[in-house]
Amino acid sequence: MLQLFLNDNRLGPVLGLTDVQLPTLKQLHLQNNRIEQVRLDGQRAMLFSLEYLDLSRNRLETLPSGMLSHLDSLRVLR
Repeated sequence: MLQLFLNDNRLGPVLGLTDVQLPTLKQLHLQNNRIEQVRLDGQRAMLFSLEYLDLSRNRLETLPSGMLSHLDSLRVLR
């Protein structure tokens, strides 16, 4: 799977990406949901190829410290 569209689904308030096993995913679209918090354990999450992450139009105020350091391929964060 290269793209996953979960936008406009009223997801939230907590988005857990700890056990995600999508090593070939390049784009993850999560815009326009109700996400207030993101949980990501970089040691367990398999998002090695993620280049594009859209979290826009959610209720996020901050991202977890160190989250971006585990997303080595990420080029675009919205």
